Amino acid sequence: PIRAGDSICNRIFDTSPSKKFYIAGYFPRGSSYDRAGLTGLLRKYGGTVQERLALDTDYVVVGRISSEGLTGLSEEAAKAIAKAKADYELAQRFNVTVLTVDKLLTFIDRE
Repeated sequence: PIRAGDSICNRIFDTSPSKKFYIAGYFPRGSSYDRAGLTGLLRKYGGTVQERLALDTDYVVVGRISSEGLTGLSEEAAKAIAKAKADYELAQRFNVTVLTVDKLLTFIDRE
């Protein structure tokens, strides 16, 4: 597992070249990170960002997976939330570790 201060890619202790991440969920305006920002951050620390959730995915990073408490959602946002909920359930079936954005940020050494 990732520990506080670890790089996502640690070639000394880990034989795989990098951890594979999938980003799921809706990231509302005003969020600390959006999908593009998370992708850049994960790549900066040696992670690989996958386009789809797969059996070889190491971690799923989730944004909003529920519309609870949100009002006036666009159709696009509602679809992103519905897809994220399905991805979250699939990750659980695949036994893939799911991280919130806040949890991910506590694990990596940000500048």
